[in-house]
Amino acid sequence: MLAEARDQRVIINALLETNRGCPFKCTFCDWGSLTYNKIKKVPTDIVEQEISWIANNKIKFVDVSDANYGIFKDRDFNLLREMIKMKTLTGFPESYSFNWQKNSTSETLSMVDFLTKNNSARGFTLSVQSMSDDVLTHIKRNNLEISNFKSLLAQCNANNIQTYTELILGLPNETKASWKEGVNALLEAGQHNNIEVWFCQLLENAELNSPTSKKTYDIKSAKIVNYISGESSTDLLEGISVIKSTSTLSFEDLVDSYMYSWMITNFHSFGWTQIISRWLRSNDNISFDEFYNNFHEFVKQDVRRDCFDHANA
Repeated sequence: MLAEARDQRVIINALLETNRGCPFKCTFCDWGSLTYNKIKKVPTDIVEQEISWIANNKIKFVDVSDANYGIFKDRDFNLLREMIKMKTLTGFPESYSFNWQKNSTSETLSMVDFLTKNNSARGFTLSVQSMSDDVLTHIKRNNLEISNFKSLLAQCNANNIQTYTELILGLPNETKASWKEGVNALLEAGQHNNIEVWFCQLLENAELNSPTSKKTYDIKSAKIVNYISGESSTDLLEGISVIKSTSTLSFEDLVDSYMYSWMITNFHSFGWTQIISRWLRSNDNISFDEFYNNFHEFVKQDVRRDCFDHANA
């Protein structure tokens, strides 16, 4: 199968699992159910055999599917060393992708730094899901203290480690105002690399997908086909239900919040306005919130003018 795939120029990825379960109870995640709240380790010798098999079979990319890689600090670091040892011997895989432990620490960062120095890291995730304390309470999630978040970002920048921060749009009690404030709070904290935004998915066994949660937060959803980009079969189109409105976020507000996020991604993360906004923040004390709220209104007005001109052409 592997030989046939290579003849057809198909890149094979592998999944590697070193433990299963999650101690956290985030309501948007099916890992948060009590079914898997106890973490079970895959025996170390089995994991090492799989690492060896992956390298010897020249698998290019590996997704480590643990919910919180790095949570077993010594064991997980030793496994990283085994991964790099096999890569040194075989040249494979090119890189590993991890779900790093929630509320990462300097110990987690040392693991990412080790991978980065061995050209095997795809980046470091500093996920917050939301910057609103009210939202975090309702989804049973605790984030890093903002001081720790800033410290980790500063250490990553100093060590040339690429970072990105994930947000989930559509969570209970999120509003358009709290969403925009949260995005700009990340910029204030120093996240200038990348902010990724995902719609809140209603996973099968997640608490948020229960009838009680749907009623409590007036959750409305829509099924999206091929939400995750990539090639797929036209005979079997995969779909996922995502939240399109809640009691605190109308569909119109959700769309506006999403477009605001795309503005940040395209203009700030890609660099078009980052230097200007950061210079104004440092020299004229103009907050990112003020800068991008004004810029957002300018962009929307410009789009309206463009649509009007085309309609009357």
